[in-house]
This record gives sequence, structure tokens and C-alpha cells, in this order.
Amino acid sequence: MKKIFLVLGFCACVFAQTIKVGISPDYPPFEYMQNGEITGFDHDLAVEIGKVLGDEIKFVPLSFDGLVAALKSGKIDMVVSGMTKTKEREKSCDFSQTYYDSVTYYVKLKSRDDIKSISDLNGKKVGAQIGTIQAKEASKINGVKMALNADPIVFVTGVLKGKVDAFAIDSVVAQEYMKKYSEFEVFAKTNPGENSSFNIAFKKGSTALKDRVDGALTTLKENGVYAKLLKKYNLD
Repeated sequence: MKKIFLVLGFCACVFAQTIKVGISPDYPPFEYMQNGEITGFDHDLAVEIGKVLGDEIKFVPLSFDGLVAALKSGKIDMVVSGMTKTKEREKSCDFSQTYYDSVTYYVKLKSRDDIKSISDLNGKKVGAQIGTIQAKEASKINGVKMALNADPIVFVTGVLKGKVDAFAIDSVVAQEYMKKYSEFEVFAKTNPGENSSFNIAFKKGSTALKDRVDGALTTLKENGVYAKLLKKYNLD
């Protein structure tokens, strides 16, 4: 019996692999730093996917706008970082099934009586994270001036200091900032449409890994782990 167990253990080690996961830890509650460690919904989801697959998950922290390039170069194997599937990204990436649906919130200071709707942003400066669907959406507003940055806290602070007029960001992330800063309020909500979902991204042609991860996501949704993660981060 000992020999059988040894053989089985050896096989598990041979077939286990390390999956390098790109993540931009500046988007709470999906991914952020806490006590020097990466945490958040996306982080925990990737860990649980690794458990289902029997593989080691190694996180590679990067700026959001550098994630797709890292995939293409082979620096990482997949992106779990609040990324939406767009036609442009589909040219170089494959995507998993949807794991979260996004809504965009436009946020301003409560004291800004001159901003009551999206149309009031004409001629004003709007913050958004580089490479996000919110940045693309906000840039289409008539007369808007974009204040783009890889780290959301830069334009969030800009609004607090009066250097930026408003910012566009995912609804759940907006709620996190509003808990911290009572000066903020939401003045508009939009649905990005077909590009509103969060999906895991893979290098184009990574069919085997994509299929395995899709299977793991289905398992996590069926066994209740996914629902527990949603509840843990107030996403349900």
C-alpha cells in the first residue's frame, strides 16, 4: 500500500503546475494591498481556482495598463484583475466566462452644485484609470478633459483637492471610496453595455488553460465558494 501511495503522490507533483497571475492591486475590493500583502475578491478567486485545478498560483503585481502586454510577452499566464472583455482586447486575448457584471459610477464632491449630470462634465476634468472601460466611456463625453492615471487614488485625491472635477469608476470600487470619504456622492450611473463584465484574460490561443479555468469557475459557482467570496467582499 505504501508503494501505491508514493506513486500517486509522485504523479500529483509531476502534473501540478505554477500559474502566473497578473494583478493590479489598486482596485478595492477586487484587488488591493493590506499589511503588505495582496488581497481582495480577485485574489481570493484566483487562489480558489488554483485549489480546484491542483495548481500553484503565483501573483505578479503590475499596473493595469501593462497587464495585456505582460500576457502577450509570456510574463504572466492569465489576468485576474477586474478586466472587461472588449473587442480591442479580444484581438490579443482570450477570455473566460463572466465572473462579475460591472456598472460605472460617476462621483463628485457633494459641494459641487454645478455638476448634476453627465452633460455637466462638458469642459471639466474627469479622472479614470488608464486602460479601463470607464476611461474609454468617459472620454466620449462631449468636451470632457481626461485625468488618467494607473492608480485610482491619484484622481480620487485630485477630486478631494479640487484639481479634478469628477471621476468614473466601477460601482463597487466607488462605494469603497465613498465609505472612506464622506465628501463624495454619485451623480450618474451607467451600464457600459456588452463590455460590462469582468472576465479572466489569457494569451490568445491558450485554449487548454482557458478551458481548465472555465471548468474551475463553474465548480466554484456550483459548490458555493463563489457565493461566499461575493458575500465576503459585499459584492452579492
